[in-house]
Amino acid sequence: AVKDEMIERRFGRIVNLASVAGLRPRPIMAHYAASKAAVISLTQSFSEAWAPHNIRINAIAPGLIDTDMARDLPEASWAHCIAGTPMGRVGQPEEIANLARFLVSEESSFMTGQTLVASGGRVLLP
Repeated sequence: AVKDEMIERRFGRIVNLASVAGLRPRPIMAHYAASKAAVISLTQSFSEAWAPHNIRINAIAPGLIDTDMARDLPEASWAHCIAGTPMGRVGQPEEIANLARFLVSEESSFMTGQTLVASGGRVLLP
């Protein structure tokens, strides 16, 4: 929706929100995992196309974060996720906001097309 204006200005920063489900799908969440994998692919594709226009696009793939959506999970699922997280806790919304702030700042000036995973170690990428 904003790419034409960003191209015209030759400046833009986009942060997409994916999920660890897009990297480590589970059978009971196939539809959710597919949509989040699509966000990651979209991020990569557009980043290459728009980098020459000084538009950076990155994504964040959170694990379990203390949000209303996560609180709707059954207690057993909540406990299972925490047990499978090496840091032994859920993430806080502020931790994801800090990553987004980093991605739109000049501190990440040489990053585009990346997906940052914030999962407390639940998803370890090679």
